[in-house]
Amino acid sequence: SGEWEFDNSHEANVIEKSIPTATGSTPQKDLYLNLFWHHKKPAKWSPSKHIVAWDQINLQKKLNSTKLNPPKVQTLKRVVAGHVQFQDFIISVPTFNHQGSITYKGMELFTQFPEGCFWRPPTDNDGVKQGWMSKVSGVRRKWIQEGLNKLDIKRDFAYTESLTEGDYHQIKSEYQGTNAKATHISVIWAEGNLINFYETFHIPYEWDDLPRVGMRFEISTEFSDLEWLGRGPLESYPDRCNSQLISRWKSTVDNQYHPYVVPQENGAHQDTQWFSLINNQGDQLKFNIANASSFSASSMHDIDLSESLTISQLETKPTTEVHVDAAFRGLGTWACGPDTLEEFRLRSGTYEMVWSLEVLPAKHYTSRGTRHSLILLAFANSSTGSVTHRDPFLVTVNASSMPLRNFIA
Repeated sequence: SGEWEFDNSHEANVIEKSIPTATGSTPQKDLYLNLFWHHKKPAKWSPSKHIVAWDQINLQKKLNSTKLNPPKVQTLKRVVAGHVQFQDFIISVPTFNHQGSITYKGMELFTQFPEGCFWRPPTDNDGVKQGWMSKVSGVRRKWIQEGLNKLDIKRDFAYTESLTEGDYHQIKSEYQGTNAKATHISVIWAEGNLINFYETFHIPYEWDDLPRVGMRFEISTEFSDLEWLGRGPLESYPDRCNSQLISRWKSTVDNQYHPYVVPQENGAHQDTQWFSLINNQGDQLKFNIANASSFSASSMHDIDLSESLTISQLETKPTTEVHVDAAFRGLGTWACGPDTLEEFRLRSGTYEMVWSLEVLPAKHYTSRGTRHSLILLAFANSSTGSVTHRDPFLVTVNASSMPLRNFIA
C-alpha cells in the first residue's frame, strides 16, 4: 500500500495519474483505490483535516481460497469424559449445568462453548416491543412465535483418535423451536496454535425468514481491545454497508455498543476477513472469518437487548458476547417504509461456514505498517482513473493492497 502526491500547479478540467501499484503485481491480494476528499480552503464547517467525502474502488478482488473441506469422516467415538484434548487445546463439553469452554495451554479462550444462533435482538424495523403495535407489527412476532429466541438445544459429541489426518471433534446439534427444528454439524480440529471450525446448518422450510445463521460464544472481558479488517469504523449490515470503508480498524469492545433509544441489534461489521481481541498484556485472539458474512463483539448481550425496553434497563455483562455469522438478514425500512428486500432475506436450506481462532501470545503480536503521502489538488468528484474539476477540494488518494490474513496499513 502507499500514498502518492499529485502536482496540481495549474488548473485543468481533468487530472490523470498512473497508480504505481499495478494489479498484476499483487495477484493474491485484494486491491483498493481509496480517494479522500478535503476542502481546499479550510472553513469553520470544514477544517483542513476534515474528510468531506471518500470513494473506494475495488481494483482487484482475490478469489476466496478458503477450503470448505473438513477432515474425512472416520469411525467416531462418543465423548464419555467431560473434555477432549487436541494438542494444546482442551474442549470442555457443555452439560445441563455448565456452558462448556475451550482452553489453550491453560488459558481460557471461550467462557461459553460456541453454539448455533438464529436470533438477533429485534430492531425497530423488525417490529416494536411495547404497546398495541407489538401485537400486530413486524417480523419480530413471527420469530417469537417460532421460538427462535428460546430454542431447546440438544447435542451429541463424538471424536476420533490417532488418524493420519489428525484428531477431530464432531458435534451434532438440534435446535428445537415451537414449530420445527434446525440441525447443525460442527467439525473441530487443531493445527498448532490454530483451532478450526467447519459449520453446516440445515434450516427447516418452516423457518423461511430468519434473523441470522451463525455461531455465538462468550470470552473473557480482559480481551477488551478490538482490531479488524473489514468495513468500519461504524456498524454495517448487508443492506447498509457501502457507507463504511473497507480497511483495518482499531477500537474497543465497549465502543461497539450503540445506545439506540430502544435497545436493539447493533455493532455488526460486514465483509470482515479477520478480527482480533487483545488483552492488556498483548495476548491476541485472532479470528479468521473470510468465509463468513460478519461479526460482532459486545459487552451488551442479546438477551438483554431483546428484552429491555429502555437503555436504563441494560447492564454490562461479565463476559463479551461474540457472533460470527454465515448469513445475516438485512435491516430494511419497515418502521417507515418497505420491509427488507428479498435479496437480503434468509430462507430455509443449507448454510456452510469455516472460521478459525489463532492464539497469538504477546511476544508474537507486533504491528506492522508503512504509509507514504499523496496529496491531490482537485475541484470535484472522482471517476475511474481521473478527477474532474468543478468546486475547490483537496483530495488524498490511497491505494491499499490487502491480503487475506494481514493488512499493511
